[in-house]
Amino acid sequence: MMNSHFVNVQGFFHEDHISTPRDIALMMLETMGYKDMMRIMGRRNFECEVEGENARTIKAITTIENSSVDDNYTVLVSKTGRIPRVTTNLAIIADTKNENTSFLGVVFKGRTRYEAMRQLFDIGNTVLHSKTKVTPHALMFKNGNFDFGNKYWKNNSGSFNLDYQDYYTYPASYIATSRGISTQIHTGRLNFIPGHKYYVSCMVKCTRYESGTIGFQFTAIKEYQTVGLQRISDGWEKISDVYTAEEGASLRRVYFGGINKANLDGRIDNVTIVDLTKVYGEGEEPTKYEMDEHVYHDLSADKGLVIKMPQSSIPYNFENLNVLFEKNSEELGYPASLTKLLTAMVFLDNISNLDQKLILVSTAI
Repeated sequence: MMNSHFVNVQGFFHEDHISTPRDIALMMLETMGYKDMMRIMGRRNFECEVEGENARTIKAITTIENSSVDDNYTVLVSKTGRIPRVTTNLAIIADTKNENTSFLGVVFKGRTRYEAMRQLFDIGNTVLHSKTKVTPHALMFKNGNFDFGNKYWKNNSGSFNLDYQDYYTYPASYIATSRGISTQIHTGRLNFIPGHKYYVSCMVKCTRYESGTIGFQFTAIKEYQTVGLQRISDGWEKISDVYTAEEGASLRRVYFGGINKANLDGRIDNVTIVDLTKVYGEGEEPTKYEMDEHVYHDLSADKGLVIKMPQSSIPYNFENLNVLFEKNSEELGYPASLTKLLTAMVFLDNISNLDQKLILVSTAI
């Protein structure tokens, strides 16, 4: 650990009590050498017997229960951390339910830490599936992997269906099947700014083709432009373009799916829309080809990283972690109760019998 400084054992707020997601990831890897700790952190509930004048049983239930993580991952061990109005953190080691892969994720200051952890694990799957570098980016549209179903999409015609097996990025792809009509979804209420340049891309796959186009139609220019495939594809292909939004055009949507009375079967995934002018500055916008080199994703947390769990027990450090994706992972933040990972290890190094009774006296408090 290179950037941590702890001044208390429980993680209460202190200006000098700091750490980073990378340091916490190294700490989580170290916990794997403590069997008792792994067993305890993996339990969903437990009871603690308190004796004395006010004898009672304290029942504890894990706070890690959350469908956004549990739907596709099996949580092995976890630790939460929270300082009200300051940070909400999370560290998890989990297996994917559908594949033989394990991830370690750390989130600092997640706007919804469980959703951010789900995003991290999904990005990890994206990297492993696509063998493509995933880049954190200030996306204008943030549901390109369909990880929230149809929450951010509107049907223009047909119905919204997802395929959870045939995807490019985890966990699903949009089924863009058309039978002689346009079967489209659109992004709803965007707000394209006239004069700004926009990068639009998605991954497409066409398994049956008769007519029309599978792809997208950009409406923020006076003469709509359609980009896509008009043939059967050999696997997933990226389609993209850069546009300058125009006054008098439809500035609030992009259509994706089977376009121009298409008769075809296909899939769409990894939808990306970036306001290049806003992100890079006027006159500094990158080209379509420069943008095409990456898969983009925005993490709903200030800091985080996901690594593929190692298969060996060699000592790990900043240089040899198998990091699949990271966002500000070396920036300082407040670890909150993630501190207790280290506290527990120090405790286990000094207490051999976990069943012994401890007497708590008022002077200790």
